[in-house]
Amino acid sequence: MSDDRKTRLIRDKKTEPMGKPGTGQADKTIVLDPETATQVKDEMFQQAGASGATRHQEMQDGSAGATSSAAKPETGGPRTRIFKPSSEGAIRSTEPGPEQTGSVVVPEVEPVTGWLVVIKGPGYGNTLPISYKKHAIGRDPDQEISLDFGDSTLSRKDHAFIEYDYKERVFYLWKGDNYVYVNGESLRGKERELANGDEISLGTQESTALRFVAFCDDRFDWLDREKKTES
Repeated sequence: MSDDRKTRLIRDKKTEPMGKPGTGQADKTIVLDPETATQVKDEMFQQAGASGATRHQEMQDGSAGATSSAAKPETGGPRTRIFKPSSEGAIRSTEPGPEQTGSVVVPEVEPVTGWLVVIKGPGYGNTLPISYKKHAIGRDPDQEISLDFGDSTLSRKDHAFIEYDYKERVFYLWKGDNYVYVNGESLRGKERELANGDEISLGTQESTALRFVAFCDDRFDWLDREKKTES
C-alpha cells in the first residue's frame, strides 16, 4: 500500500548504538510515522526547556543570595564604642547618633561624694555611691540607694535618708519609716552628722549594716576643682 507520508527514524540515544553486522548487538532504531514522531519531538523539547529553565532559576537565586549576603553585613557581633573626654568635662562619643554625625554628648556621670559599703547582711561586699543629692535608702530598686539584696526586714521605701551638704562639707543621716542605728545608738527622728567610718545598722534585728566612707570633706570637693578650672 502506497503512502505519501515520509517515515522518520528516531534513534534512542539512551540505548546502545545501532547494531552492526557480526557484533550481536541489538538494533535499537525505532520506526515511527510522522504524527508520532512530531509528538515525541515536542515532548523532548518541552523536557529540555523545563530543565534549562530550572538551571536558569537556580543561577539567578544563587546570584541574588550572594548579592544579598554581600549587601547586608552581619549585625549580631559586638560593637566597639570609643569615648573621649571633652573640655567641658562631659563624655563625648565618636559614634554618630540616630540623626547626627560626629561627636555626641553623653550625659555626665554624677561625681561621687562618698560610699556606703555593705559589711553585714545579704548584700555583703556591695558598694553604693553617694552624690550631690538627698538619697532615700530602701529595698525598692527605684530608691537612690537600693538595698535590694534579700533582707525583708528593711522597708521597701524610705527606710532612711542620707545627704551631703556641699556648703558645710558634711554628711547627714536621718531616720525614715524603720529602725536606724549609728554605731549601736538608735536614731530617733533626728538628723545626725556622720563621721568617716561610722557604722549604720538597719532593720529590727540590725540584720543589715553599712559602713560610711567619706570622699568629699573640708579638704576636697568637686566644686572647688570647677572653680579653679574657671579661674
